[in-house]
Parts: sequence; C-alpha cells; structure tokens
Amino acid sequence: MVTSDEIKEIAGEAAGAVVSELKPKDMKPDPKDQKLEGEDEIQCECEKLKPMEEWLGEPDKEGEQCHECILRPIGEYYMGALSDAKAEPQVKQLEEAWETQELLTIGRAMDKIKSEVGESLKKRLTVYDCLAQTYKPEVAVDK
Repeated sequence: MVTSDEIKEIAGEAAGAVVSELKPKDMKPDPKDQKLEGEDEIQCECEKLKPMEEWLGEPDKEGEQCHECILRPIGEYYMGALSDAKAEPQVKQLEEAWETQELLTIGRAMDKIKSEVGESLKKRLTVYDCLAQTYKPEVAVDK
C-alpha cells in the first residue's frame, strides 16, 4: 500500500520532470512584462513627478506646455503601449475616460492603469509621464 507522503513525493517528482522538459519557447512571457531593448537604461529620476490627475489639474503656466495640447500624444502613447502589451481591459478603460473629454478623468485613468499593469509597462508609462511633465516648448516669435 502507498502512503499519502509517497504519493506527494511521486507527484512532486512528476511535476518537476514536466517543468524540466519545458523549453523557453513553450513558456510565453506575459506581454505586460516584456522589456524593450535598452529599457533598463531608461529611468525617470524626476523627483517632482506627480500623478497625472494632479498634474493635469494644475493651471497651465504661461510660456510652458498646454496640458490639454500635450494630452493627445500622451494618450496615443499609452494606447499604443497598452495595445502592444495586449492589456485590453486597460485599453478599454482609457478609451472610456477619453470619451468624457475631461482632463482629470483621463489623468485618473492613466494613474489607475499604471497600478494595474506589469512593472516593465508601468516603468515605460511613468517615463513618458516624466517626459510630458518636464517638456518645455520652444517659443518662437516673429518680429
């Protein structure tokens, strides 16, 4: 008669054998956590980075970027990155926020999305937030 401890040991050995037979091509990584080439070198080191909802809620400063103007490329980047990562619930969430055309609602959705995705994708989105928040457009005046 086989004891329960022996059954557990046999099952453990069998599971180990199956796992050791898997090749990397059989184990597909979660697209939300896939890294891009050179991604480890890119990091946001901005100490003043704010949640997007907070940043979008601040009044525009004269001579600096217009939050509403820069929101379109930010949103397009988010949509592309989320689509590439096959993060369908987050794509839908951002689309719904975008339909409201309310800056704070869109910013809130962007912040929530970053809390829901894998670390690699969160890092990419955060770097883009940093880029948007620190962007200083050149002002050309014809005289």
